[in-house]
Amino acid sequence: MLSRNRTLTGCGTCRHRHVKCDEASPVCENCQQQGLACLGYERQLVWASHDGDRVFRRPLFSNADQLRMTQLMTESLGKQSASATLAQLENEYESGVRLGGDSFRGPFGVLVLSTDGVADSNQADRDQLEWDVFWSTIPGDTAVFDGPCDLNLPDSFLDIDVDIDIDPLTSDAQSLLRPLTDPHSDELTLTYQSPSSSLAVFPPLEVSSGRPAMPPETADLLRYFKKNVMSLLYPLRNCRYCPWQTVHFPGAMSAFADLSIHHTTSHTRLSLFYSLLAASCLHKYTRDPSAGDLHISAKRFKETAKQHLELALNQEVVGSRQAKYKEILMAVLSMVMLSVFNGENTSAQAFLVDAEYLIRLRGLPKPHKSLKVRSLHHVYTFLRIMAESTCGCALLDICPDRPSASLLSTEPSPNSLRSFRVADDILGAELDMTLLKGNVIGHNDIHLEVMGQWSDTLFPDIYGIPESLMNLLSQVIRLANEQELLHRGGRTVDARTTRELKRRASMLEQYILSWEQSPEPKPMNPTARKNGQNPATSQNRTANHFMIQAMHQALILFYYRRVPNISAVILQDTVRNCLESLKRYDKTRIEDSETAPPDTPDTAILWPGFVAACEALDPELQSGLLDWLTMTGHRTSLGPFSAAAGTAQCVWKTRSETKDYTLSWFDVMKHERCPIIAT
Repeated sequence: MLSRNRTLTGCGTCRHRHVKCDEASPVCENCQQQGLACLGYERQLVWASHDGDRVFRRPLFSNADQLRMTQLMTESLGKQSASATLAQLENEYESGVRLGGDSFRGPFGVLVLSTDGVADSNQADRDQLEWDVFWSTIPGDTAVFDGPCDLNLPDSFLDIDVDIDIDPLTSDAQSLLRPLTDPHSDELTLTYQSPSSSLAVFPPLEVSSGRPAMPPETADLLRYFKKNVMSLLYPLRNCRYCPWQTVHFPGAMSAFADLSIHHTTSHTRLSLFYSLLAASCLHKYTRDPSAGDLHISAKRFKETAKQHLELALNQEVVGSRQAKYKEILMAVLSMVMLSVFNGENTSAQAFLVDAEYLIRLRGLPKPHKSLKVRSLHHVYTFLRIMAESTCGCALLDICPDRPSASLLSTEPSPNSLRSFRVADDILGAELDMTLLKGNVIGHNDIHLEVMGQWSDTLFPDIYGIPESLMNLLSQVIRLANEQELLHRGGRTVDARTTRELKRRASMLEQYILSWEQSPEPKPMNPTARKNGQNPATSQNRTANHFMIQAMHQALILFYYRRVPNISAVILQDTVRNCLESLKRYDKTRIEDSETAPPDTPDTAILWPGFVAACEALDPELQSGLLDWLTMTGHRTSLGPFSAAAGTAQCVWKTRSETKDYTLSWFDVMKHERCPIIAT
């Protein structure tokens, strides 16, 4: 091939003079310096003349090479003509003959496009779902994220139970793909399953190609989530550490941008994207129950998010398509919160187990944990402890053995689940709340097993709750689980274990009753300063301060119900104190809202109101706590508050009928071991 070193992009004058052009705009500077008229850069077509003297063709190959290629092309057709060869290829393709790769006849061929290297013999027999089934409530939509992440589901999607064939992963990835629960069942299935059968709740997924299309109201739903839903996920205003504000929503926006520009993104981002859309639809439907299409859309979005999350756990945890750790963890946590909002507490438990596997597989081994990763770990810890407190021993059969005392290296596997029980090696050890935990223990203690103080905790920054309260709650849960399992063992009881549990209960009771909140000054509002109010009188008056007080009173109630199980008659003063703190929280919250931006939604932690309501006996206390649950649920449009009120009323009715004031919500809701996750 002949080579040339000049360009054909200069102005007409420079090209005619065969000089280098500087290609300045609007006219060439060389022409200006020479005083010549610049002809510009318009493309000029010069047609070839029949005059043989003006032919300037540049051959790519020599005459001998061109003659040889012509002969090879003619010989490749054999005795067939070009028309007959093309007709033969067309007949083979239209007759359904399977072509083993690309097929050629002489210089002509058929390019066979396939998404898989090996054809699936059952592909033709699989049912195809019309697009309008998936987006039946969205007019004008005919596709849902086609391309590498599209879903084609059978019509009986919600009714069948078919195993997904999972490609073999590493042993670590197999441990992650061990969901031991069926999120669609009413009760928890606590039997170990192999990785190949663990995803049995979803039918096989198919991949199709085409141009993707997003729901037309995507932008509106994302704006609604940012304005109305995001701040409901944490009780503090303007929380700069909240992962829903710093990680989840930016991740969903990145997925939105990928889908808008590239028309595709990872399964992890799609799961997060759809879960946020589902949360927006669900919250809007709670505010307007007459909008039935929102409820259907929320269900569709939620199922799509589940499907993409299953594919992400299968394909993007390890390997070449490995997704970012924080992205896949926030996708799992988003499904936890969506399940809690929708009242699907069993599903939330199953996703929490997936989150624990993921954290132990990829999170804890990280040598450096960024602030965003740590905030996600704190969200998991809060959700897991809240679930364990109201669901009792429901998850213990997943990992029935006591964990070892070490959080680092003495486990049989670094990815093993750790049960909410007292470690065997520290059963007789002393409890010390003043112990200072280092960063290694603090980062790895995702279930708050170790008593002590950690200076880098994010609980006060995200939830406004001291980690010491969460640590005490975790210890009470473990002690209560040990006692329950001990009583399940039958008549034979280990005297030493019983003695150590009683001693541990006594120490824990002393720590809970003597716990005190650290002073927290409240900045004075302009009205108070104008009225000459003394700054000293405004100490410890923030709304968050009263919520912490309510959490402490509820922790006392929780301890006496789960550990010694005393009569609720003795606990009425503590119930009254908890209700008073909740009322003062609401009053201070209203005062603080005067200086807050308009339309700023806020919420409250459900757990103290739920625990106190279940222990209330006096009609006045029952009415006050029921009003608080109802009003807070109406203000926030969150379903768990209504569920908590219903569960408390069931406890009141059963206690009134049986006159047994030691009954808890565990005893009343026997058919539903996890009636609520009070976040």
